[in-house]
Amino acid sequence: MKILVTGATGFIGKNLVEFLSKPENEIDCLIRKTSDTSFLKKHKVKLIKGDLNDKNSLKLGRYNIVYHLAGAVGSKGYGHYDETNFKGTINLIESLEGLDKFIYLSSGSAFGDSDKIINEEMESNPCSDYGKSKRNIESHLLKMAEKGFPVIILRPPIVYGEHDDVKRDLSMLKLIKLVTRGNYFTIKNSGETRKSLCYVKNLVEAIELAGKSEKKGEVYFISDSSPSLDELAKQIAEIENIDLKKKNLSIELLENYAKLNEKIFGESADLNTRVIKGMLTTWICDSSKAKKELGWKPKHDLKKSLKNTINWYKNAGILK
Repeated sequence: MKILVTGATGFIGKNLVEFLSKPENEIDCLIRKTSDTSFLKKHKVKLIKGDLNDKNSLKLGRYNIVYHLAGAVGSKGYGHYDETNFKGTINLIESLEGLDKFIYLSSGSAFGDSDKIINEEMESNPCSDYGKSKRNIESHLLKMAEKGFPVIILRPPIVYGEHDDVKRDLSMLKLIKLVTRGNYFTIKNSGETRKSLCYVKNLVEAIELAGKSEKKGEVYFISDSSPSLDELAKQIAEIENIDLKKKNLSIELLENYAKLNEKIFGESADLNTRVIKGMLTTWICDSSKAKKELGWKPKHDLKKSLKNTINWYKNAGILK
């Protein structure tokens, strides 16, 4: 099986390459010249240099499966996201000499917010620039699917696990540190809010299953649990064998602190206004379609997944 992976040096990409590294797979990884490839060099993969934003740099052949994980992240405005998430995806597709299946890793952000349990039949309304760019390329790919393009779109929610990019707003490391250092806090009813999650090793299994599926032109939410914030904190405390200490803080105080943080450190500050909004919002998706049509059965439960994640942080010297 000849496979191309984009975004292979990222959090999910590293886990996918590791999972796909089997004797029957021949894996090419599209990387930028500036990418850190030290992890990929531990695996039997071929590195192809190219930039999604520069079509002339893309020298690609024919593949059985393309797993397209690369995308723009951060907070640089819609134009920044559109350049890579939309135009870059089109550049990639047009640079291929042929393929049997194209798996696009989108995001729950492409749907937007809802106070109901979300499924694939519901109309999306993304509320962030990142989500809008993801939804726009989804719509384009689905139109291509109507003409025969063999695409499947996956929408994971919050993803956590080994090889995490700890600078992300929604990195599990931030919550783990709060709990283990006795600084866990809630605001208003945030402890009761629920979020759909997906452990990265469960996610990459779903990604591989999508590549093997005969389905085309389908969208799937991929989530393995939807705990409340308090439940999540309790699980972490149990794994670390500590008493959970919880503080209830003023939303006005935290909002002012977050705004000050952003003035000093920019929108990448650990505690920013997006994080506070996220704490107060429930977001749950239904993954029954993926389980039924792709045959996806998550192998790792929440507690095991959190334990694996914590151990990885410790082994990597990130958590002490």
